[in-house]
Amino acid sequence: MQCVRIIGNYYHKGKKRFTFRCFANAKDQSISVLSGECISETYLTSVCFHIRKFYSSSPGKHPIGHLPIVYWLFDSSILCPQVSIEKQENPCNCHYVIKNLTNMEAKSIYENELNHGRVAIRICSDDNQEHKFNPENDHISMLGKKAN
Repeated sequence: MQCVRIIGNYYHKGKKRFTFRCFANAKDQSISVLSGECISETYLTSVCFHIRKFYSSSPGKHPIGHLPIVYWLFDSSILCPQVSIEKQENPCNCHYVIKNLTNMEAKSIYENELNHGRVAIRICSDDNQEHKFNPENDHISMLGKKAN
C-alpha cells in the first residue's frame, strides 16, 4: 500500500529535515496514514485536495492545525513483518492505522529511509498541487511547532 503520512509540524529548522517524530505512535499506540491508492482510485483526486477536503474542520482552515500541508509518501513494504495496517471507519474511507510498531522500530525505519535518500516528503501548494519539499524554497517558517 502506498501510505500518506501527514507530518507538517515536525520540521527541525537547524537540521533542515523532518525528525523521526513525524512517524511516531499517537497515544493509542498507532500511526495514522491514508492510502494513496484509495485516494486516487476512489476519489480521482490529488492527495492535497483530499487532505484539505476531509481533514479541515472548517472551510479555509488547514488540516490538523498546521500550515502548509506536508506529507511523507512511502510504501508499506518498508514496515516490519509484525505490523498490521487496519482500515478505520472514517468519512474519507481511505484512513488506516499502523499497529504493532514500537516508537523505536518506527524511528529506525524512518531514519533508515532518510539515510538512504528514500524519504519522499511532499508539500501542497494553495491550488492543491504537490511537489517535492525543498527546505531552501518552501515556507518552513509556517510549519507548526519547533521539533526536537
